[in-house]
Amino acid sequence: MFQNHTHIEIEGALSLSEAARILPGRPSTSTVWRWARRGLRGVRLGYGRVGRKIVTSRSALERFMSDLARVDSEPGSGCEGRGFTEEVDR
Repeated sequence: MFQNHTHIEIEGALSLSEAARILPGRPSTSTVWRWARRGLRGVRLGYGRVGRKIVTSRSALERFMSDLARVDSEPGSGCEGRGFTEEVDR
């Protein structure tokens, strides 16, 4: 069963360490796990489990980054004007 009501394609599944390696700034695997479990600024990274392994996908990462950019640009977020609000093209 997938957590966060997010659809993760098994064929496109990435381990959290693989996800960390492809993200800008190369966050740690534990940071990616924290984004999935607790979220960041109210936005959670979609993930699922395959047995004991926790996985995400490129599309879940793109949604996460896009949702963060949207939250950052909202009035009162304290993050307005910090840039990086355009969609990520991959």
